[in-house]
Amino acid sequence: MNKITLTYCPSNIEKNRICGHTFEVMDYFLLLYDLNYSVNILIQEKINKQVIFDAWEDKYDLPKDYKKFINFKPNTKIILADTLIITSGLNENYLNKVKVISKKLILFRCNPSINYSNIIDNKKVFLLNDMRVYKDNIGDHYIKKIYFKRFKKLNKIDKKNNKTLIYINSNLRKLETIKEDKNMLYVSGTDHNFGSFVLQAPIKKLFDKFDTFLYTRTTRQFDCSPRLITECYYYNKKIEFDFNFKEYCGPDYGDTGLYWRMYDINTDFDKVFLTEEDEVLNYI
Repeated sequence: MNKITLTYCPSNIEKNRICGHTFEVMDYFLLLYDLNYSVNILIQEKINKQVIFDAWEDKYDLPKDYKKFINFKPNTKIILADTLIITSGLNENYLNKVKVISKKLILFRCNPSINYSNIIDNKKVFLLNDMRVYKDNIGDHYIKKIYFKRFKKLNKIDKKNNKTLIYINSNLRKLETIKEDKNMLYVSGTDHNFGSFVLQAPIKKLFDKFDTFLYTRTTRQFDCSPRLITECYYYNKKIEFDFNFKEYCGPDYGDTGLYWRMYDINTDFDKVFLTEEDEVLNYI
């Protein structure tokens, strides 16, 4: 049987990281698990196992035996798999640090600065990316999706405690100045020194604690497939921006990842639902 491993590249900057890739591997794991594939997740981060378990268990209705399919191997040097799916795409020099031995390598493109022109000449390597977002016309068109089928339902929010969520971290969403405000819910996805009023992910029942999400700009003005904003729309949260959207991004300028994700949310939300007919299965 074709054995599938899901992973993402570890961060060299952020510590104890809970990020979009943490959940992407679980989205695609659950899809493949539900379809009876032989699948596992490899976590290469240096992180407490329970932190990731808590993050997943708060968001998803998980199989009772899911933990036996999760492998934690920080400082991984070799990965063996029939099919390896890296949901973060590649980091700089990743393949020089980690030896990948697989029949197929499927990359979900993320970092716009990585050059894939040489690696995808290999017939065993498949680069999946949204061609609307990346303009170099390499790889195959694919829109990264979320497995909402396994998402938990929300409790009713106490309207007296409505807050605005701002998500930050120590890298792409680093904010220079943060002031404590009783109307704001600051959440960091990594270790931080922003102040005790900034909570660190995972937050139990996070989506029960706010009614508005304030999307802040990234330090590189690019977010390949914004996840939190998509989940907020799914849970009927208000979405606001701390910048002029039309100036910040468009179909072919600025943060094209944010633009096209918002376009799909507003025009055809089904496009971002991961289903049992997803095109990724054709590559597996």
